[in-house]
Amino acid sequence: MEGKGDHNGVCVPNALKLAYVDVGGNVWTGRTRIRPTFSHHLRLQLPLNSPFRDLVGSGEGLSSYEIMASQPSRPPGLNPHESLAFKSLMSGFARRWVSILVELGSTNLNWSSEAVTMLLNHLALQCGPAAENKDPMRLVHSAFRDVYFVEKLLELVESRLEALTAVISWRETNLMDMLITLALRILDFASADGLGHLGDPKTGVCQRAHQCILQARVMCVRWVRLLRDEIRLCLDITTGRQLQQRALAAALLCRRTFTIHLGQNSCLDAAALEAYIESTIATQENMVGKIETLPPTLLQHLVSSMKSAQSIKDLISRSISECREGLCNGLRHFWPGTDRLVASTININEPHWVSCDIPETDAEGHQVVHLSLLYGTLLVNGKPVGVSIIMSSLATVC
Repeated sequence: MEGKGDHNGVCVPNALKLAYVDVGGNVWTGRTRIRPTFSHHLRLQLPLNSPFRDLVGSGEGLSSYEIMASQPSRPPGLNPHESLAFKSLMSGFARRWVSILVELGSTNLNWSSEAVTMLLNHLALQCGPAAENKDPMRLVHSAFRDVYFVEKLLELVESRLEALTAVISWRETNLMDMLITLALRILDFASADGLGHLGDPKTGVCQRAHQCILQARVMCVRWVRLLRDEIRLCLDITTGRQLQQRALAAALLCRRTFTIHLGQNSCLDAAALEAYIESTIATQENMVGKIETLPPTLLQHLVSSMKSAQSIKDLISRSISECREGLCNGLRHFWPGTDRLVASTININEPHWVSCDIPETDAEGHQVVHLSLLYGTLLVNGKPVGVSIIMSSLATVC
């Protein structure tokens, strides 16, 4: 029996609208307004034995009311001041740098501990969410638009550096790491915002931050030399390995200060070149065991150091060609025959090796010195030179 309706009346169009769904995230891909993020791949990693690990959260953290209400539930091993200070630093993108400034001026946290240093480095280097006004500094770092905030932060960095200079303790590598991070942040943001030209040219924000970095470099070099003497006098293999690890940390911190020379056209002076050569060789000779066994902080600094060394290798090569004195002074701390380099022929071979051909004399034979500008390997007639040879001999005896 035929109906009265036509074909279109019977076969109506399908009203379903097909769309994709994310089964794992349980969201419709076309309906969500959440922006893609990589923050879950860059989470804060703290030492396994740190009591602060239980306080690490995600996102913007707790509000001020939630922080005060969570006082009774602090992890064991932390006092109330440490717990509150750590939670305050982890909360709020807009007030992050203000919280850092407040805690730097207080005694709530032990800034010499590895966990606190890792927290501050994470907070200071994180980009954070974008600002509503499309500020290039984004929401987190918009505090650097305030010149009074920048000057106060710089004062705290300078005061802590002065305290470290008076003590001369090579055990404070974590604190030095934090101060270098803050000084580099101030230099970067102040330069981008034009704060470096405020006030006298010699005492502007950028100039003072730059001077802090140079002061930190001098202190790190001093620590490397002190630790080298300690290692030479050490008779215990375990203690010697610990001292080598501290020397490695000081050398990597020294190399980190050379990031301020990225993109620089003028050659380094003799003092800067000496510090770079000395810290580079010290990095190689104080590598204890395999790289995989290094603590996370040292491993991160090592990778960062190699990247920056690759970026400034041309600058270092030009500086060596222009200033042989810096190379000789840097090698003098590891090899006693540097006086003969004056009459030698220095060649810079690709990609990163410096070779010195020392002619034969009546008192000494012919020698060839090779130095890697990236890895710090020092070879004299093809044999390694450095304190690692002493440690290897001590390990054989023990």
